[in-house]
Amino acid sequence: MKKIEIINTDELIYYEKLENGLEVYMLPNNNIKKYAISFFTKFGSIHTSFKSNNNKYTVPNGIAHFLEHKVFEQKNGIDPFTFFSKSGTDCNAYTAYNYTNYILDGTTNLNKNINYLLDYVQSPNFTNENVEKEKGIIKQELLSYKDYYEYLSFDNLMSNIFINSNYKYTVGGEVEDIEKITKNMLYDCYNAFYNPNNMIIVITGNFNKDKIIEIIKNNQMNKVFNNYKYEIQSIDEPDKVLKEFDKLTIGVSIPILNIGIKIKKEDNIKDKLYLLIIVDYLFGKTSKFVEKLIEDNIIEGRLKSNIVDADTHDVILLECKSYKYEETIKRVKSLLNNFEIDNVFFERRKKVSICKYIECFEYINKINFEIVDYLIEYGKYPYDYYEIIKSLDYKELCDIKNRLCFDNMSSYVID
Repeated sequence: MKKIEIINTDELIYYEKLENGLEVYMLPNNNIKKYAISFFTKFGSIHTSFKSNNNKYTVPNGIAHFLEHKVFEQKNGIDPFTFFSKSGTDCNAYTAYNYTNYILDGTTNLNKNINYLLDYVQSPNFTNENVEKEKGIIKQELLSYKDYYEYLSFDNLMSNIFINSNYKYTVGGEVEDIEKITKNMLYDCYNAFYNPNNMIIVITGNFNKDKIIEIIKNNQMNKVFNNYKYEIQSIDEPDKVLKEFDKLTIGVSIPILNIGIKIKKEDNIKDKLYLLIIVDYLFGKTSKFVEKLIEDNIIEGRLKSNIVDADTHDVILLECKSYKYEETIKRVKSLLNNFEIDNVFFERRKKVSICKYIECFEYINKINFEIVDYLIEYGKYPYDYYEIIKSLDYKELCDIKNRLCFDNMSSYVID
């Protein structure tokens, strides 16, 4: 087992790669009572065209989310939700664009719970009957999201931003996609992607690392896995957006505006930190620009900002409610064409970043998801993250800001 010190903290991460390829990351914190577990596969909604064992597959959109649902279906014994609830343990799962994660958090029965987690995820039970039954459930779920206008606006914006990339499609797919899914398709995806050599388990919180790694090893030792390998079809995605503006009129009380700025991907952690600082300066809680929008009654309430990490591009997302959405779009474009970040803000933001980073280790669920995010995005956890933040330089920030292109912007309105 490899022990890795997280620089400038008292935290240690223990790492081991099992013989079957399963990677295990453990961050113990015995000062708290809880533990949190993520067991994830690098298979998400964008992975619909792939090669596995020399066979080519093209599957419907939404199949990763469908598969997530079906993994919970057990042939024998108690279903996962019932099993975990008996010990007061919360369990769930979610599908993202580029991975699917099965999660647990609780305070007791860790040994039994981790065994059961590994068992139910690694025991698929797909039949023609239960697949057809699930289609009705998922269709209702997809239709219900259409009533949540924030989700609807985001999904439609993404379809207008991307041209070729599967990031243009909703994670759950559409009703017509769900109709096409079969039992054999689910097994094709499961066999290709739910293999130990494509899966990672992350454990944080109160546990004994030596006991846990022994439990995981014993669990995996008793199972036989096919050594499937996969290859994802690469997609060329241009910098421009598909549509610069689109609108859906359905009679909401206050129009909902979503803006996406599509920029070339920042491939390393340091450059991504510079981008986060720029977005925070322009649109964060202390933004003078946002303050002015509110003061001039251009937007109602606050403006939310976020960054979506796609394979080839980052998308700066802005969301607000506005009767004057055309003026909001105009002002955002004007700001992006002419702004400077002052050094005082930059230095303050560096200090805030360090504080948030240190604080994160006190919240086991949060640090668990942080580790997962970094493993998905960069293939590693940045043990030197503190030093990376400290090394941020104002001149480098200005250089990054000057080379970024903010011209490719798409706006979507629901009114």
